Amino acid sequence: MAIKQYNQPNKPLHGEYSIIHSRNSKSSLKRNDVPVNNPTSMAFLESISRYYGYLNYSEENNTNINMNQCFAVRLASFLIEAISNKKFMLDPQGYFRKNFYHYILEKASASELAGEIGDSELLIIYIKQCLRMLKASGILRQVKACADINQAAVSSKSIYSKLFNAFWNDVPWEDIFPSDTESARELKVSKNILKDLIIRHHGFLTLQSVANEFFDMTGFCDQNDLLKISFIDFYFFTWLKHFGMIRYFNGEDHAPVRIAVTDKGRIFLNSI
Repeated sequence: MAIKQYNQPNKPLHGEYSIIHSRNSKSSLKRNDVPVNNPTSMAFLESISRYYGYLNYSEENNTNINMNQCFAVRLASFLIEAISNKKFMLDPQGYFRKNFYHYILEKASASELAGEIGDSELLIIYIKQCLRMLKASGILRQVKACADINQAAVSSKSIYSKLFNAFWNDVPWEDIFPSDTESARELKVSKNILKDLIIRHHGFLTLQSVANEFFDMTGFCDQNDLLKISFIDFYFFTWLKHFGMIRYFNGEDHAPVRIAVTDKGRIFLNSI
């Protein structure tokens, strides 16, 4: 059974421009390399549990997805509006300060975003990842010591393509997938292989089966390495879900996690 993981930042509200700053070792997380009583492993398991809770909030069986209304675009639009309407000073390194994240969480609590995710720490993680994409896309920038939105780069029809291009091409994945930076770099290099594996399937497939096929083809790791499956699941497939390209189906307890490519997601993924 595929499980989900995320290595949280030590300080979820740490002021960052958008990178989830990792001070962890860059060594690859091989099987048995991380003992189960390791604090990092415990954080993985805690985040896995929270993420399954998030899936219960999501519209996982919605096949009629408007790509411009996917979670990624709604989150980006929410952040663009918040930053446009209020001045946020950045720290000397160009990162957002803690007051920004407190403000965003408070504002999000009145929106559908908070209820959709159902967990403030997960939402902070997605916010930091999204901010990094907005910065790479040229929408978010720094003017003097303040965060600024480049309004010339913003339109409701272009946010999706700019955000996805930033995710797929521009952002170093070790910046936004920080729990295993070596694997993040390797995954970005071979991302098109994993993309091709999922779009050749129609209907649902188990996440573990497609991950194992990817592992065999690339030598990414051994089959059934749950840490690596979790890494790909929570990072790569989660953001494809955020972009409306795949959907999850959770069956009964202990049933394998299944995913399916949406119709519009298949068209988009075939075009890149």
